[in-house]
Amino acid sequence: MLTLKLAARNLFRNYRRTLLTVLSMTVGYWVLVATLSLTEGSYQSAIDLFTTQQTGHAQVSANGYLDRPGLHKTVDQYQQVIEKASNDERVQSVSARIFASVLSYGESKSYPAQLVGIDTGIDKELLSNRLSHGANRLAPNQEDYYGVVIGHSLAQQVELGVGGELVLISEGLDGSIANDIFIVQGIIDSKYQSDGMRVYMSLESAQQYLALYEKVHQLVVRLNSPSVAREYASDMRARLPSDLEVEPWQIVEETFYKSMQADKAGGHFAVAIVMIIVSVAVLNTILMSVLERTREFGVLMALGTPTRQIVGLIMIESSLLAFAAVSIGFVTALPANIYLENVGFALSQPVEMGGVQISAITGQSSVYTLGLPAVVVVLATLVVALIPAYRIAKQSPLSAMEAV
Repeated sequence: MLTLKLAARNLFRNYRRTLLTVLSMTVGYWVLVATLSLTEGSYQSAIDLFTTQQTGHAQVSANGYLDRPGLHKTVDQYQQVIEKASNDERVQSVSARIFASVLSYGESKSYPAQLVGIDTGIDKELLSNRLSHGANRLAPNQEDYYGVVIGHSLAQQVELGVGGELVLISEGLDGSIANDIFIVQGIIDSKYQSDGMRVYMSLESAQQYLALYEKVHQLVVRLNSPSVAREYASDMRARLPSDLEVEPWQIVEETFYKSMQADKAGGHFAVAIVMIIVSVAVLNTILMSVLERTREFGVLMALGTPTRQIVGLIMIESSLLAFAAVSIGFVTALPANIYLENVGFALSQPVEMGGVQISAITGQSSVYTLGLPAVVVVLATLVVALIPAYRIAKQSPLSAMEAV
């Protein structure tokens, strides 16, 4: 208790030095929080965009469909499967999708494309947020022509704009030739995205066009958190028929996941370098703070103060400085971190990651992004404080008092 009182008195005795030391350590905390927040936030944004716009957090499909998609590999009586897949507190929504290869014709040109049938009720935001021209209207018009939304690249290839007639030819599930006329209602600006050659239509029109009726190719499951995708997929395999497979997004898009993990490992290396820089800055600050008082410690030793008590005094002072810096840093960094999480800042040039376009970088507020920097600052302070403490302990009272 006496050592704690002495440590507190020493800190307040030279408040300017204490303030500068705390400020230096607080800046180190801020740098670590900003680095971790933006790093984790950018990855989380990529995952959210990717799973929302493409894969979902888990997918239900026929056995072998993911490895080799085919028109005949369908999920039969899919409404019953949706009910089973939705009966879980981790699930936000389940939507059905249909995929097929088609040959598209414009007024004078043709080009291969991929047809995607979507549930316009659940997946309505899939297209609305990315339209550059037209509107997200996939229902039939007064002449019973269904509307479609096409990618920007496909629109250029077949030379069609909003309101143009798009002819699609493919194979029906019953062996017939599927062909029909659709009205282009919207165009997705897919310059930076992988769906530039896609044709989106309503699930109902895709089922009629391909003679699928009560069949679909995929059920896309959105969960409350991407982190429970593997656990959910494992649980659902035991609840669904054996002819269906359930895979998390990490398996569905394994290439994207592995590339993101590799990039994340590089990001962690950069964070480690920042931590080292912060630790060195803390070392310099603590070292100068202690060495300035070498003569003071020499006097204490000459008066008979045990060496262990002086070392304890240095460690307690360093701990108080670290906790003060972390407390001030947390209080001041939290509002800025929340702002980064909710608003972020826009990129001058959008970046494509895994087929999705990232136009802004946001932060992330979590125990990891706010807690790890606190642990690093405290541990770095305690570790580096041992260096001057050990140096003082090894000196004789006379040499310590003679120090400049």
